[in-house]
Amino acid sequence: MATRIRSQVRVRRILLLTRQESVTEILAPLTKFGEVTVMTDDLNEIRPNKKFNFDIGVSYSYAPIIHRHLLDQMSFKIVNVHPTFLPFGRGIYPILWAAVKGYPQGASIHQIDGGIDTGPIYAREEILLDDSNTLEQCRAILISRAKFLLFYNFNSIIDGKLLPINQNAFGPPQQYRSRNEGLQLLSKFPKKWETTLKEIQEFVTKIQ
Repeated sequence: MATRIRSQVRVRRILLLTRQESVTEILAPLTKFGEVTVMTDDLNEIRPNKKFNFDIGVSYSYAPIIHRHLLDQMSFKIVNVHPTFLPFGRGIYPILWAAVKGYPQGASIHQIDGGIDTGPIYAREEILLDDSNTLEQCRAILISRAKFLLFYNFNSIIDGKLLPINQNAFGPPQQYRSRNEGLQLLSKFPKKWETTLKEIQEFVTKIQ
């Protein structure tokens, strides 16, 4: 007589914060780790007494900065997927700024703390990019690696086996760059996101 054994593994409850156009980039692999609830609206506009019943939150290409008082009400952490080598590359268009300033390029996952890419880091990896890569290609490479860091460390983060490290441990605070600053810098490159790293390096050399 066969005996049926029920699994004791509890399904993880995941809150995914993202833009509508970015849902398909991360939703499918994330569902391998649990039941995903997608939110594309501004979390800050949810009524204050709203109960969030999740094990973990994931922020992916999500624009709103979540208020600290709202984070303090949550019983779970929100992990941001970021395509730069934090603490370098905070804010908007970080890959472009890293290329212009000569910062190391890479990928990171960090805990959201109410600031702009200032939260403690769970994992990061420096990545050497070929200077023939365009900015668009760099984003594809770096965001792919950042997603790998998320999935590779996902269970350890939820279980508390992997604790984040304050960004100050990796170097001095880096300057935040706004959207307007990024657009102004991007306007100097006629090819926009098809500009290669080599072309950016040549531009920097000329203005020095």
